[in-house]
Amino acid sequence: GLTSLQGKLVSALRELGSLDKGLRHMKFAERVHLDMRSKTPGKDSAVEDLRAEFIKWSERCTQLQESLRSRNHRKTTAGIEVEAEKLFMKLMEKEQTLKEKITVLHKLEGDWQSLKYDMINQRREKKELEEKINRMSKENIPVLEKMKYLLNKTQQAVEH
Repeated sequence: GLTSLQGKLVSALRELGSLDKGLRHMKFAERVHLDMRSKTPGKDSAVEDLRAEFIKWSERCTQLQESLRSRNHRKTTAGIEVEAEKLFMKLMEKEQTLKEKITVLHKLEGDWQSLKYDMINQRREKKELEEKINRMSKENIPVLEKMKYLLNKTQQAVEH
């Protein structure tokens, strides 16, 4: 089930397809021969219609060719300039992005250098603290051992 509009569209498309096929098979400068011997009104009007249609499409073809030539000419000059401008803008954007990336890179390198120095300082401080702990242990362990000995002695004296 097609609606009447859809049916008409399908019919028009088929007709256009047939016309396209016929035009594609025509040869350039091919002649059309019409029998003009019988002067019936229907045939004369058909020839006149065909002649008018041919003139209309010939003029339209000429207009389109002129339009195409002028566009191609404008496109070659103005189109190239527009394209060059677009490419130049793209280049400027990329250069700006590159500058931003370089700035970020320098900042990150500075941060890395600062962290490197902080790590070196923390390692040095850790080593100093370990040495201090070892020194304090060496100095205080004998004292602690002596205190432990005295505490045990005191506890034994209190118990007896």
